[in-house]
Amino acid sequence: MDPVAHSPTPSRVRIAASSNGDGKNALAACDSKQENKVENAYENQADAIDNKAENMESMADNLSGNAEAAAENAADTLENKAEATREAGEKAADAAEKKADH
Repeated sequence: MDPVAHSPTPSRVRIAASSNGDGKNALAACDSKQENKVENAYENQADAIDNKAENMESMADNLSGNAEAAAENAADTLENKAEATREAGEKAADAAEKKADH
């Protein structure tokens, strides 16, 4: 997914792109280096959590019954944590942008 330079919310483009695995390639031109650095740090953390969730889902495929359900619940929890990390990164990046603008 390519960034939309004229978008009023270019960071939203990064969020959509990151869900497709293109987050690091979708940096909007109007973002400061510090904003990108902050957001990339959070994005890297979220990617690592997503990888754990994928591993947990793979493990669940080899289980049954309550163990399978527990592994799937753990994977869901990790996916939610990854999303929360991305949202926190967006807020931190916005704060970095505001600080850079002043």
